[in-house]
Parts: sequence; structure tokens; C-alpha cells
Amino acid sequence: MMKQLLIGLGIVITLLSCGAKDTGTAKTSVHGRISGSKAKMVYLEEVPLGSMNPQVVDSAKLDKDGSFTLHSQAAEATLLNLRLDQFSFPILSLVNDTSEVDVTVRMNDQQPDFASDYDVKGSPASQRMKDYIVKVTGYLQDIYRDAVTFDSLRKQPGTDSLQAVATGRKKQTGIKLREYAFATVQEANNPALSVFALTYYLSAAGNQAYELEPVSDEELDKTIADLVKRYPAHKALAALKKSMDDANAQKPASLVGRPAPEFTLPDVNGKPVSLNSFRGKYLLVDFWASWCGPCRRENPNVVKAFQQFKDKNFTILGVSLDETKEAWMKAIVQDQLKWTQVSDLKHWESSVVGLYGIQGIPYNVLLDPDGKVIAENLTGSSLERKLSEVLK
Repeated sequence: MMKQLLIGLGIVITLLSCGAKDTGTAKTSVHGRISGSKAKMVYLEEVPLGSMNPQVVDSAKLDKDGSFTLHSQAAEATLLNLRLDQFSFPILSLVNDTSEVDVTVRMNDQQPDFASDYDVKGSPASQRMKDYIVKVTGYLQDIYRDAVTFDSLRKQPGTDSLQAVATGRKKQTGIKLREYAFATVQEANNPALSVFALTYYLSAAGNQAYELEPVSDEELDKTIADLVKRYPAHKALAALKKSMDDANAQKPASLVGRPAPEFTLPDVNGKPVSLNSFRGKYLLVDFWASWCGPCRRENPNVVKAFQQFKDKNFTILGVSLDETKEAWMKAIVQDQLKWTQVSDLKHWESSVVGLYGIQGIPYNVLLDPDGKVIAENLTGSSLERKLSEVLK
């Protein structure tokens, strides 16, 4: 899926690169000083968008005062990562929009492989990226605090109004974050910064704890297409669009508007359960597995939706791609999935995989009482919104 492709690019946010005419430089020298670190070496990485494998292009031994100079010969605008010693993750990233960049890095006393703060001079795009990260982090911290407040309040009787305030504030913060992220994507004058801002938001939205508004495939398509139009000579951005177009071409046709393919699978007691037996109700067919981390993180949202709408002619059918009954049953209990569950315990060889064109989980389809698919791939807040729309 296109979104999964870009989210994959943003899992480690700093591992991105892209290029465009007049937005990069043929040579960039990074001068810096790192304090509070016992590291001996510093490495400069470029990360080709096509391979997504960071390539070390220069290294230097840190002087006694932590100073260093590194050089990049990247021909297009790209992100340059600074990494210390054997640490897996970069301590920061820069954009090569100028020939000389100066950074001052202060490492975290408690976590010596992370920077607590840094200053950058000489690179407007790098400074803009830092400002973006700081502001988005602030929004996410506000959302987290309101989530903690809500969880605390709901354990106390007579706090419904206060719970509503915390929930409303959290939602508004999420809206502001999304608007800020896409404004940065559109207003940035460097393609590397635009793609960075986009993938940063996609990664945050992929964390269900924040309940951020997801980005639809259509919106993602348009955003990348607009960037390609703005930077027609941007080779890496063009390659990214081609990868997305190729993924889109291979994606199965949407099931929306069509009758859901019929199947019958055994439940936890071995009793056959058919999809048709749920006719007359709105039904969410939820494909998941105990071994699927994203599925397990999404399950609280599904549980919340079930509790909210189960008395409105709505139910859920869980379809697991597990291999062992023990793991399947344990996950059902742990995640409190109190609706019908079925599985043939055949993992990706399950008959439903080809039947529904499943390329990844979690995945779901929402059926109307006649068994027709009216929505698919509903996660997080989008699931609650769609159910609120159809179950008035």
C-alpha cells in the first residue's frame, strides 16, 4: 500500500533523502562540536531514497573538545545524518542546502546515545527542520498529557464533563498538529524538508496512542504529485512517486460497493461460522493476528468501537491469521476481544487472504446489513467516525 511505503520510509524519520535542482549543493562541509559524549568517532551518512540503506560517506575522530569536520559530495538535496561510534540511530539530521553547516550538539546525560539539544548555523532548511521537530514534539506531549488526564478521570465517578474537556482538547491539538504538518509540507522551499515533514506526521499518526487523523491514500497521492510538479528535476522524488505508482498498480481493486466474499471458518471451539450468518447487522470483519504488533496496538480502538456501538445493530467478526491456537486464544483474552473469533490457523495460507486481497494486517471491511462492503481499512479515529456516521 502507498501509505505503508511512505510510513516505512519514516519509521526512522532521519533515514530519508531526496533531491531537486537548485535546492542542494554539490558539496557540503559539516563543522561541529559534540559535548557530553564519550564517543571516539563521528560518521556522516547519506541515505539513497531508492535503497533506504544509510551510506557512510565520511568519518572523523572527535578532537579532545569534541570538534570535527565532515564532507558530503551529494549531487542533489538530501538529508545528512550524524552518527556516533556503534550507535544504530543518528543523533541528528541536516539538509545540504548550503556548502557550509555548523552544528553544536549537547548529548543527553542519562541517554548518551541521544542528543538533548543542538544548534545549527548556515543551513536554513536544517534550522526549519529542527523547528518543525520541536513544535510537533510539543503537540504530541500535549496530546499525551490529555490522554493521561482522561485515563485518570474516567476511573473517578462524576467526572464526565472533565473527561469531555480533556478529550476535546486532545482532539483539537491533533487537528492543529495535522494542519501544521501539511502547511510545512506545502510551504517548505526544499523537497527534502517537505518529504521529511510528511513522513514525520505519517509515523506519528501510525502510533494509535495519539489518535491522530490518518492520511488517506488519495491525499498522499496528491501531496506527492504536487511535490513532483514543484520540483520536476528532483530525481529521488520522481523515483518515490514511481514506487508509489507501482505499488498502487499492484494493489487489489477496492471491495467498497461490492458484496463481501463469503467464507466459513471455525471459531475458538471448532464450530463453523459463516459470514452470511451476520446478515441483518452492520458488521466489521477484522483481520488480525496475535503475532502482529500493529494489530495488537490497534485492538484497543476496536474494543472501544465495539463497546460504543454494540447496541446499535453492530457487531464484529475477528478473523485471525494465526498459526497456533494457544497464541490466538491468549491474545483474545489479553486484548479483551469479546466478539466472535474465527481462524483456520493457516497463517498467510488462509483462504481469506486471497479472497479479500489482503496484503497486510491489520485490515478490515465494514459491511451493511445486506452484506455489502461500505468501507475498508478503518483504523483509529476513522473507525469511530465511520460508525458514528452509519449508526445514527
